[in-house]
This record gives sequence, C-alpha cells and structure tokens, in this order.
Amino acid sequence: MNRQLISTRSWQYRAWIAALVTLAVVLSAGIGLVWQARTSGNRYADETMRAYSAQLRESAPDALRELVEDDGAPEGHLYRENIDVILYTRRPDGTAGLYTANTYLRNHPSELPSTFGATLDERIGDYAYKTYTFVCNDGSYVKLLMQADLLGGYESDTGFLWFFPLTIVLTMGIYTAFAFLMGRPVVRAIKQQKEFIHEMTHEIRTPLTVIRGNVEHMLACPDHTVMQVSELLDNTLEEVDHITALSQDLMSSVSTPSPKRGKSADLSDTVSGVLEIYSEIIGESNRTLIANVQSAQSSLDGEKVKQLLIILLENAVKYTREGDKIRVSLKKTDSGALLTVADTGIGIADGDEHKIFDRFYRGENAKNQQGTGLGLAIARNIVEEAGGKIQAMHNVPSGLVVTVLLPERV
Repeated sequence: MNRQLISTRSWQYRAWIAALVTLAVVLSAGIGLVWQARTSGNRYADETMRAYSAQLRESAPDALRELVEDDGAPEGHLYRENIDVILYTRRPDGTAGLYTANTYLRNHPSELPSTFGATLDERIGDYAYKTYTFVCNDGSYVKLLMQADLLGGYESDTGFLWFFPLTIVLTMGIYTAFAFLMGRPVVRAIKQQKEFIHEMTHEIRTPLTVIRGNVEHMLACPDHTVMQVSELLDNTLEEVDHITALSQDLMSSVSTPSPKRGKSADLSDTVSGVLEIYSEIIGESNRTLIANVQSAQSSLDGEKVKQLLIILLENAVKYTREGDKIRVSLKKTDSGALLTVADTGIGIADGDEHKIFDRFYRGENAKNQQGTGLGLAIARNIVEEAGGKIQAMHNVPSGLVVTVLLPERV
C-alpha cells in the first residue's frame, strides 16, 4: 500500500498544471492560426509571382514587349490577374527603357532593385507593392508587381475551421496524459493495498491456526488438568501475544501519525537515554554496544526519535549473534542529524537493501527469527514523515548498516 496517499492539494496542483498547459497550447495554436491567416496573402503573392516568372523567363523579347504594352494580349498566362509586368531594356546609350501598359506605373517609375529572385516590399508613388524581379534569357529585366492592399483578399480564414476541433483534440490529449500520470499512483496504491491485505491475512492465519489446534486438542481431552495442558496454554498465549504485537505494528505502519514538529532540539540526550536502557539488554545477550553520541539538532519529536532508535536496536539485536558488535553513532552534518546503527550480524542478501523496508518482507536468512516484519517499515514511515531519509547497506565484512538523516528543520 502506498506509504503516502496523494493529497487533495497535490491533485489541485496537478489540475492547475494541466489547465495551464492546455491554455498555453490553445493560445499557441490560436496565435499560430492568426499568423497563418494574416501572412497567407504574402505567401500567395510570393508563390504566384514566382510561378509566373517561371513562365516568362523563356519568353522572346517581342512576346514580353507585347505583354507589357497591351493588357489584352497575354490570355495564355495563368497568373496574370492582379499582376503588373514591367520590362526594363538597355538602350544603346546605356539607359534603361521602361515598358508597361499601366499609366500610373509609367508615370511613377520603379528602379531596379539590388536583389533579384526575391519578393520585396516596395513603395511606388502613393502605393505599396510586393515586387519580384528576375532576368530573362536575353538579359532583359522583368519586374512583377502586386498591390499590397489587394493581398487582403487572399488572406485565408480556412484555418479557423479546424481551430476548434484541434483545440478539443489537444485538450483531450493533454488531460488524458495527465489523468494517466495522476492515476498511476492510485492504481499502484490499490495494487499494493491488495498485496498488503494478502500478506496480512497470511501473517494472521498462521497463529490463528496454531491457537485453533491447541484449543481443539484441549477440548478433546476434557479430563486433563491445567498442568497437563500448560504447554499448550503457553504456546497459545505466545501466539496471542504475536497477534497483539502484529496488530499494533500494523496500526503503526498504516496510520503513523504525523510527527510533532516544533523547534529544533538536541537529540543527544534522547539517544543517550535509549542507549542507557539497551546497554544492559545488549550486554546480557553477550553482545557489545559501542556508542558515539554527539550533539545534533532535529525538529522531530523526541518520542518518535525514541521509537525509531528502539526499532533499529531491536532489529540489530535480533539479527546478531553472541560476540557480535552493535555500533550506534549520532553526529551533526550540513543536512541535519545523522543517526547510524551498524551491526556485525547475519546481514542481508544482495538486492535486499530497499526490500527490507517493505511491510512483512523478511530475507531468506531471517525467516527463522521471530518478528512481524513491520519494524523497519514503521521506521521508514517515521523518517519520511519527518522529511528525512533512511537507507540500509552491507557492513564490511558482515552485518548491516542503517543510516537515518533527520533534517534540522522541516
């Protein structure tokens, strides 16, 4: 089951992000369509004059002169509409001659541009033109002109016909993608919840089976005294204690309350107090406790620090043998308080460094040990609720090292 459900605020943030991305896409599409519509006239002029110039390049000088002197002559030219043609020829004296049937253009001559083969903006008299100048095969210069105020009729509004369907498709696509991204944690949480219920049922079924068997055995022998069935009773009580511990750990792992976060406090006294109690327990089990506690600040509630350290110490004691060492250190770092619990016990298998923090997970070398498999899961909840980090790694040459980083302020 997911350790931290997606909060309402998180969903709101994601919804706002989706809305802003959608708005940005729609605005971009709208601006693009407006630009496309407003520039379509210019593109029409450029494409039309380029196509017309390709037809005229191979024309004979007489045909060109006839074209520019008589509007009625060039019936075979496909792009003649709204295009004026000016023909420049070199006179024997080196001057340029101008031929055109347009009286206005004859009275307001246009000079040859410095750039050929390109559409230019040019002002001739009181009018703005789009012009295109090229050189014919005989060396004559030909300029094609379209009045700029006529290009508005070629601006295309067809793009707006597919603007709204495009907007709908983009919006649906964006929200589908965000729904998928936001839904994955929920699906994963449901899957983990099912796994959690299955594992919990398995964990409870075993002690219940033992209790049922013991009770049935005692009922089958009603004449036995309490002393005669004392072993069965002891075994039954042990299983009841196991279920009680399991239920308490389950409640802690599922609904760990948010740690109290106040002002930063020194953890050294809290850690030292726990170690003072556990030093006797560890010493009586023929293990050695080595402590190095320095001053370190954290805003995590002192009771939660105790619970966290007790879990780590009990885990270390459980998976070590006589003669093993358990080292506990607390020191200050730039990121906060660093708590380390290292042992020289049986350790964990390669690849289990992250799995040991999962509920009910127990490595192959630890399945014979008593426990609920929830201690480290509870520890992880405490640390992550406080905004810290917890990780496990192999201890060299043997054993396990668990490090906890608790931020000084949250």
